[in-house]
Amino acid sequence: MESQGTSSSHNIDSQNRWRAEQAIAGNAEALQALRELITFPLYYSREAQKLGLKWPRGLLLYGPPGTGKTSLVRAVVRECGAHLTIISPHSVHRAHAGESEKVLREAFSEASSQAVMGKPSVIFIDEIDALCPRRDSRREQDVRVASQLLTLMDSNKPSSTSVPQVVVVASTNRVDVIDPALRRSGRFDAEIEVTTPTEEERFQILKVIMNLLNL
Repeated sequence: MESQGTSSSHNIDSQNRWRAEQAIAGNAEALQALRELITFPLYYSREAQKLGLKWPRGLLLYGPPGTGKTSLVRAVVRECGAHLTIISPHSVHRAHAGESEKVLREAFSEASSQAVMGKPSVIFIDEIDALCPRRDSRREQDVRVASQLLTLMDSNKPSSTSVPQVVVVASTNRVDVIDPALRRSGRFDAEIEVTTPTEEERFQILKVIMNLLNL
């Protein structure tokens, strides 16, 4: 499990605020979806409270490997100054029964504690297909891990007044092999495909890289 915090300003009106486009390019739909999930509850909390809106709980990013799913999440987290907790199969899988579930509980607990202290929190689950495969193809440990994750996500109640909040983002290269229970309403409420870049997007990526070089 990896955790990081940032000290970026939360002021949306700041002209000098760092933007995700300074580090990434392409996949505008996925970028917008992440902003709506992570930053909108922070920036539009009063409007949501007046309208009685409840923010979505999670977003599933899917697409070929190497398309920048993790980079997209990191960039939006940095943009809004959120706390990021990363969960991966390597960090969760343990030899002894109960240890994997404990890792998940601790990750959600850490994210919740950051939110209580006033910092929006993002839990990013990388390669969720390896943690929660379909029921017809998983081991006993996979069953326990999947059950624990479902319980934790269900307990992460959305609220129109609870700001900051904890949001969950996951990525997979194979959306068809994850447990269908994760894709039900109230868990991963939205799914966005992260595609390979087009010719125009590759040009934009090259421009971003050139801007980062000291030439």
